[in-house]
Formats: sequence, structure tokens, C-alpha cells
Amino acid sequence: MVSVVIPVYNNSAYLRQCVDSVLAQSRCLSQVVLVDDGSTDASPAICDEYAAGDSRVTVIHKANGGVSSAINAGLDAASAPWVMIVDSDDALWTEALATLCRAADESHCDVVAPRYTHYAECLGAGSLGGNVVPADVYTADCLLQRPGTDNCMAGKLVSRRIFSNLRFREGTRYEDLDIFYRVYQAAGTVCAVDAVTYFYRLNPHGFMLSGGAAHTDVLPVAERIVEWSKGRGWALESAAADRLFAAACTALSCAESEDMSRHAWETVCSHRRRVVANRQSRPKNRVAALLSYLGRRIFTSVLRRLR
Repeated sequence: MVSVVIPVYNNSAYLRQCVDSVLAQSRCLSQVVLVDDGSTDASPAICDEYAAGDSRVTVIHKANGGVSSAINAGLDAASAPWVMIVDSDDALWTEALATLCRAADESHCDVVAPRYTHYAECLGAGSLGGNVVPADVYTADCLLQRPGTDNCMAGKLVSRRIFSNLRFREGTRYEDLDIFYRVYQAAGTVCAVDAVTYFYRLNPHGFMLSGGAAHTDVLPVAERIVEWSKGRGWALESAAADRLFAAACTALSCAESEDMSRHAWETVCSHRRRVVANRQSRPKNRVAALLSYLGRRIFTSVLRRLR
């Protein structure tokens, strides 16, 4: 059985579609934890409405502390053996939990990772078989951003025991990138399911489509991954370096202070040769690494035009 944790902040436009898709699951749902993170729109009332109408729904109202704080509060309240995080502007395929729970039973993995889509009509497409992948291999693939893998924690089925001593880092963005590799390592293996079970909405008001200096948070997150990867083998170390290079490019494109801009540029310069030489690196990273030899001013200008 599964506890679904939904962090909510000022998302009344999409919240009903999200919760309805979770409550419509054919099997395996035992609890829905709605965490209202200090919303100022109609979201708190919508959460209370669902709790009043369905005994499976629990609502937590808390002061605004950010998405990591909201997820952590939901994890604290989760009671089922399995946990899934669902963003409040996304939705699940009706058979999502049934499919992933079956894969968990058959694979004996503590993490089951489905595919995602931006198109609701594609939900459920693909085979239902699961492929058991060692955590180091899946982590490296995620860092290299290979098709069919990602570092997003939403939509994945995770054994609640994984979160017994593990929580999202509060006060920083890119919270999924910061925690995903630690979750996979705690699990040991990941069951990768080809079925598309999660509808990801490209919310125009969401963080990932916004600009601004908050995106520089990705740089220290990626630096922690590089430190963690040391001594874990060439594949992981190279993948972590590739992700750090990409993070430095992101930070450089949106830095608003000279200190951050200089730090990001120094990171680009210190990793570009390795990225160019590594055939496993993403093609766009290798191209960016070559372009960086044109100099900081030109390279930064190109990055900002591409954002």
C-alpha cells in the first residue's frame, strides 16, 4: 500500500486534477497527504474539501517553508510501506500505483522508476516489464541525463524505509538533484519500468521555467555530487563532472553577482577539457565546452540568449 505525498503552494488551478487522479487509482492507494505550505490562494480550502469528503486524505497546514519543507512534513506523516511524491500541478495514470507496486513485488527493489510524459493522452503507453538496474549505473545515467532516466523524485515508488533517515535538504532549490543519488544508493538497485505513468505539466509559473538567480543553487548541489562520487569509480566520477559542468553553465547564464559569475566560469574552465574528451558526456555539453574557449564574455552571452 502507498502513501502519496502532495506538496501544495498556490496551485489552485491544477490541484483538483492532481488529487482526482490520485484518488482514482485502481489499487494500492491507502493514504493521500496534502501539505499546504502556507498558500494564499484557494488551495487550503480545496485541500480541506478533499479531506472532508474522503477518509484517505490527510491535510497538513503549515507556514511557508519551501517545497523541501513541505515534502518532509508529508514524509513524516506517511504511514504506508511505500511512498510516492506527486507535484500538485501533475497527475497520475489510473493504473500508476498498481503497475509500480506489481513491479516492486516482482523485482524486490526499493525504488521503482516509471517514465514521464508532458502529454496526458500518452499515459500508460509502453510495456509494463521492469528492468533491475544497479544504483551506480542508474545514477550515472541520470547524471548524464540519458533518455528514459531522470533525477526527479516525483512519480517514483519508494520504500518508506529509505526515508527513515533521509530527508530533502531545506532552503535550497534543485532539491531532487540533491537527494536522488542518495535515495538510489540506499536502495542498492532501481527497477526501471517502461510504462508511462506520470503526467508532468510544464507550468509557466513553476520554478524550472522561471529565470533569476535562484537557479544558481544548482551549482553547490552539483558540487556536492562530485564530492560524493570520488572513489566510486570512473563512470560515476565522470558523470558527476559532466553534471557539474552543466550546472556551471546554468549558474553562469543567470548569475546576478560577480562572485557567482566568476565561480561558475572557473568551474566551466576547470571541467571543459574533461567534458570534451569524454564520449559519454552529453553532446550539448561537449559543444558548450568547446564554445567556452571563445572566452567568458562571449560564452556567457551565448548562454543567456539560449535560456
